[in-house]
Amino acid sequence: FNILSTRPKSLQSEHDILTVMEKMCTGGPDLSMPSYFGVEPPPLAAEWTDRWRPKLDKKSGRYSLKPFGKGAKGRQKWRKLSEEGKQKPLGMEENEQDMILTMTCKDVLEPERFSESLFQ
Repeated sequence: FNILSTRPKSLQSEHDILTVMEKMCTGGPDLSMPSYFGVEPPPLAAEWTDRWRPKLDKKSGRYSLKPFGKGAKGRQKWRKLSEEGKQKPLGMEENEQDMILTMTCKDVLEPERFSESLFQ
């Protein structure tokens, strides 16, 4: 996004911003698993999920985003290994949280609206 924002307004397009916003919700292909019967493994969680985690508030029954906490350094090592497909599978709880964040990202972000307002 930084590259797009430094261009003059006449060289920017709303579609360029939309493409960047849509890619914020994916973290690239999972190279640690082969495709079986032509079906690719699900993509990795987006990189921003390495810094934020959903936490359930027991009083309200709603999730909110909190900083990752103690496991952040281990997660950074895992991310570096994932670039070459050498990472080990995540734990059950961490995998569930990544799935929550990945599945809701596009609904919450609304890339079309976001790119439109950034373009104006």
